[in-house]
Amino acid sequence: MAGKKNTGRPPSPYSTRSTFNKSARRFFYDRCAICGYDTLPNDVCHIIDRRHGGEDAVENVTMLCPNHHREFDRGLIAVEVIRQTRLAILRPPWSSTPEWIAWTKARAALSNLVRWDPDNEEAIAAAREEIRRVRRVFETAWHDSGQPVNPHTRAPVARDLALAASPTHP
Repeated sequence: MAGKKNTGRPPSPYSTRSTFNKSARRFFYDRCAICGYDTLPNDVCHIIDRRHGGEDAVENVTMLCPNHHREFDRGLIAVEVIRQTRLAILRPPWSSTPEWIAWTKARAALSNLVRWDPDNEEAIAAAREEIRRVRRVFETAWHDSGQPVNPHTRAPVARDLALAASPTHP
């Protein structure tokens, strides 16, 4: 009889495990949710295993180093701990946009200039101007109404200023 064997698992919309792993990695920083290990690639770990009805969905995975992945699979780390710690390694929704990538590269270029060529004031000034230019593009691009936004909260800048001015804001 041809066809797939019935494993009792929910069907996956992904053609292979590799396809799912690549897709899931886009949503997380490549660091362990428990210890922060980021030297080598970490494992994509299902929170609820597919054998127990877990789905191939971003909501059901996290990144763990190989050691913590084994501990979690053996029941030595609680599911609640994994669900709480995975939030720290989720990428912000805007982190894969061209504007964000350009801003990040401009900040890295300035950091390298300051570190390796601190006497090159002209290049440092140009790098700072590039950061300002790219940030303006990024801030305007990421709000539906065209209002500038805070890149860390995605909230309109006007809302952040109003919060800062309110008497209840620390």
